[in-house]
Amino acid sequence: AFAAALYSADLSPGPGFIPARQLFPPTLGEEDCLPDLGQPGPLLWEGLKALGQDGIKGLTLLAPEDSQFEDLVNGINQELQQQLGVFCSVERVESSALLERVEAGEYDLALVPCQPRSGAREELFARWAALAGSQAESQEGLLGECRVIPLFHQVFRLKTNQTVEGLWISPYTGSPDLNHASYP
Repeated sequence: AFAAALYSADLSPGPGFIPARQLFPPTLGEEDCLPDLGQPGPLLWEGLKALGQDGIKGLTLLAPEDSQFEDLVNGINQELQQQLGVFCSVERVESSALLERVEAGEYDLALVPCQPRSGAREELFARWAALAGSQAESQEGLLGECRVIPLFHQVFRLKTNQTVEGLWISPYTGSPDLNHASYP
């Protein structure tokens, strides 16, 4: 229900980001694999009924202190209220504390910027799986469980004053790989 609400919303953290419909950035050639989630409201009530609950109260959304995400955090909270009737208090925490709390499972919802140290897709997948506490073996598994709901991928661009061929920029770190780059 939360994933369905957030994917149907018009959220944006600002310029330089594109909406995510998969765990991996589209520059890697991955196809959209977002499962059909259905309508947020009915999904929420179906889930609550299965859990023997009649509502949700007292959720907290952990968010980075970074002011870059202020509008996004407010938008997420607003969409959850409008589409699901769920109000979240927001707790802004320092980035290192945010990751520690998520890894320890001390959160209800968390907005977690995730950037692996290398451009390896396997590292990003392992990072998502660890943050989700999941043993899922595929991006479809993580998305299907809705334990990880990637909202955006950051877009990196490198401007040159001449055309460059063979230049590759890591979609994870923004680092250029000049090994095969040349001027035509």
